[in-house]
Amino acid sequence: VGLRLNTKPSAGVRVLMSVAGTLAVPSYDTEDGAAPTFTSDNWDVEQYVLFTSVDNNLVTGSLSQSISWSITQTQDADYDALRTSMEALPAAEQPLFTLVILDDDVPSATSSKVSLSFIEGGSAKTSTFTIGTQPVGDIVVDVVVTA
Repeated sequence: VGLRLNTKPSAGVRVLMSVAGTLAVPSYDTEDGAAPTFTSDNWDVEQYVLFTSVDNNLVTGSLSQSISWSITQTQDADYDALRTSMEALPAAEQPLFTLVILDDDVPSATSSKVSLSFIEGGSAKTSTFTIGTQPVGDIVVDVVVTA
């Protein structure tokens, strides 16, 4: 996500991105990895926040994650006034956007053998059943014997 200011500040303005939950993790594309600081020299140059989603191996479908931003520190009077007014807003009115995380997990199952042949009175045969993703609940496998 690219960030930049709309007006030139008189002093540095630091912008922080916050994630409501644990599905996505922000990292900042800055030299020190800290939240970007905009100055009178770079206020109109986009600085980037990278979001990485957590691969949970669960079939959940696509999920939404709320991302909010805030000004965390500044000596600029106008941006400090904006920071103060944003902090006074109720949570429902805080500036945010939604990040949609597409699920890459697909339910699947495999068996090591498609069919088993037995001889009357012979030894037991086995087949291994494997699931491809972590289940959210119990899985019941019905074995059907046909003549």
